[in-house]
Amino acid sequence: RVLQAEIPFAFEREFARDLCDIVHRRLMIGFDADQGRSHYEEIAGVAADCCNWSEARRERELERLVRYADSFLVAG
Repeated sequence: RVLQAEIPFAFEREFARDLCDIVHRRLMIGFDADQGRSHYEEIAGVAADCCNWSEARRERELERLVRYADSFLVAG
C-alpha cells in the first residue's frame, strides 16, 4: 500500500523529479513483482495535485513510467 503522504514528501523533501523517480527510487514499489503497476494511477493523481501538473503532464508522466517499467520485462 502506498501512503499518499509519501508522494508529496518525496517531491518536496527528497527532490524527486518524476513518476519514475517516485516509483522506482523513493517508494521502491517498482521492485515488487508487479512493479507497483496497480498504484500508478493513484500515485500520478497525488503527484499531479501536489505539483500542479496539467492533465497532459500527468498522462505523459504515466506513459513514461509504463515505458520505463516495461524496459525491465524479460521475455521468456
